[in-house]
Amino acid sequence: MTRPIPLNEAERLAEVVELDILDSPREPSFDALVELAVEMLGMKMGLLSIVDRDRQWIKAGCGTDMQETSRADAFCSHAIMSDDPLVVEDALLDERFRDNPLVRGRPFIRFYAGVPLSVRPGVAVGSLCVLDDKPRRLSAIGRSTLRRLADVARMLLLGHMNARKMEKVAEELRARHAEIERQKERLELQKRVVDAGSQLANMGAWEFDLQTGQYSWSDSMYVLHGLPRDHPLTLESVHRLYPEHERRRLQDAIEHATRTNGEFKFEGQMDAADGTRKVVRILSRVELANGVPVRRYGWKQDITEEHAARQKLIDLAERDPLTGLLNRNRFKDHVAEQLAAGVNPAVVLFDLDGFKDINDSYGHALGDAFLVEIARRLRRFPLDSVVAARLGGDEFALCLPHTDRLEMAILAEWLCAEIRRPWLWGARTFELTTSVGIAHLEGAPAGLDDLIRYADLALYAAKQSGRNGYRFYDETMREEADRRMEVLHDFRRALRAGGDVVLHYQPKVDLRTGRIAGLEALLRWQRADGTVLGPGAFKDAFHDTALSDRIGTHVLTQALAAASRWHACGLPFGSIAINLSALQFRDQDLADVILHGIGEAGIPARCLQVEITEEVLLSNRFSRAVESIDTLRRAGVKVAFDDFGTGYASLTHLCDFPVDIIKIDRSFVTGLDRQSRKKAITASVIELARSLDLEVVAEGIETPAQRDIIRSLGCRFGQGYLLGRPVDAAAMEARLAAGDAGARRAGS
Repeated sequence: MTRPIPLNEAERLAEVVELDILDSPREPSFDALVELAVEMLGMKMGLLSIVDRDRQWIKAGCGTDMQETSRADAFCSHAIMSDDPLVVEDALLDERFRDNPLVRGRPFIRFYAGVPLSVRPGVAVGSLCVLDDKPRRLSAIGRSTLRRLADVARMLLLGHMNARKMEKVAEELRARHAEIERQKERLELQKRVVDAGSQLANMGAWEFDLQTGQYSWSDSMYVLHGLPRDHPLTLESVHRLYPEHERRRLQDAIEHATRTNGEFKFEGQMDAADGTRKVVRILSRVELANGVPVRRYGWKQDITEEHAARQKLIDLAERDPLTGLLNRNRFKDHVAEQLAAGVNPAVVLFDLDGFKDINDSYGHALGDAFLVEIARRLRRFPLDSVVAARLGGDEFALCLPHTDRLEMAILAEWLCAEIRRPWLWGARTFELTTSVGIAHLEGAPAGLDDLIRYADLALYAAKQSGRNGYRFYDETMREEADRRMEVLHDFRRALRAGGDVVLHYQPKVDLRTGRIAGLEALLRWQRADGTVLGPGAFKDAFHDTALSDRIGTHVLTQALAAASRWHACGLPFGSIAINLSALQFRDQDLADVILHGIGEAGIPARCLQVEITEEVLLSNRFSRAVESIDTLRRAGVKVAFDDFGTGYASLTHLCDFPVDIIKIDRSFVTGLDRQSRKKAITASVIELARSLDLEVVAEGIETPAQRDIIRSLGCRFGQGYLLGRPVDAAAMEARLAAGDAGARRAGS
């Protein structure tokens, strides 16, 4: 395979030699960086490699045991040809790589994304890359993340090179020092060696004569401190360059070394003469004469960039990249540290009410900006001891080391008020509220996992209480959670058995004739004790992805079986409507599955209807839902929009999401005979729907007066207890077979 060669190959190879990294031992900082890249970008493998003359040598790797490859086979040989990231979404489709032995054989590379690494601009020595054995895509955020990680890698390479140079200089200094001692020319020769090495490693040499008090610097020490060559040197004047807390640390190190006649090493902040804050490393040794210290000497190095690289790596591992708050893992570590120290902390969890609706309606750019704004507001909290984190999505957490319940309540009140403040985005103003859960146990503290779980239960209770508020954890919440889990477990088992989870059918009635015009299939759970539960009792099942899929399949199978049986018997059921959730539209074959079921049942497509809520219109699966619904409508399946008027959706959404039927929510029908405003709104909806040639169904009709008003407003169809309660398949079949006499009386 032909390998690409950069135009500056000779300069590049010289830079590789200068880097002095080939065949060096593994280093934890490089390994940690590659592991972090793999984790953040969700890949299987990662490498940090150096491209030598004829080979690619692996300095750090994750997910693969490769040590080196030929340069001709290396993807990184192509990555170093440009300053931009190289992204290969599917190597088998790329003529440069499809016959590559690393693609055809282990590690079976299908996806590659690599960023060139340069110590000096324009001279790439290797690359940082992530790989996968499946085709993948890399988002713009992913590319940005890979670039940021490459910046850390560049600083680590620079730190490695400086450290190697410092080691070589130190070794040479020791050799020179011995030679100088023998030749009685120690000081002058030492200065020359130090000055030569200092230019390479951004460091300088110093010595302090313990007998005369004379302090001497190499020329590069003056440069490092930003001082003129004739600046008078004293220990006091030099120590004043350090901030007070760093000065105390340095003096403690010197005092300890003086007591033990030993070496010392110091890393800390120092202010150069021009006010620039630097991070320096000091190495010191002592010279003894007959067991008495006579001279202390050493080296000082500017490690500001190396320190920044280490700090950036720490931030990437411990902080949320969007908000800069602690991430989930670091937050849990912090709480664990508090518990280990004997502190009984409070954990506060909160998320944003309605955030998903805003994110889905206006896009992730607005959502991300709002999360950043929330983090900014959290940093204004008046107590420094509160630690904040973003756990993921719109979920945030606080750790409060105080145990006073009133103080925790004040924090929650402040939090609710702060998040409720309006926020301007472009020309629009947005307002969100928050639900807050607080866990703090009196007496012995709970374990880490329990404490976070209790806060989550309190958050759940706050949402169930109507949102925009806070709740403290109490034992009844855990008992209620255990009860929900038990119900969910029993329901999963009942669904697996099949016979206890059935459909009941509520009629949709023609208000002019009183006859059944269609049926709505409603899920019921018949428990062993004879009780029949509606979906509200097992609503958590609908949020479990796998369980929700099984429920959807179960409902469709039972509804089609009933429709097939009644159609074959000639019973006038009209159609059966089933409800589709937003979660079901994850399956891009949903429409095909439904139409296949209709075909297997041997019924016309008009015998089945589907009902959707605004959850589908406002979800991030909107486009896929439109395609599925369009396929069903073209095949003859009618689509109804359920619970209309209860949320964000409006008739304007129907331009993008065409339906056949609007079902007016029961909240408009209730009190229709007593509230004129409800009557006016309902009349407007009916008239607008009729102008769009949509069928209208009024839900929740429970009194003759409501039925008569709905009928007088021009609505032809209705549902409700007055017109017929949900009944099981056998009872509905009997009613249909009897000619629906009860329904005709209801229409009178």
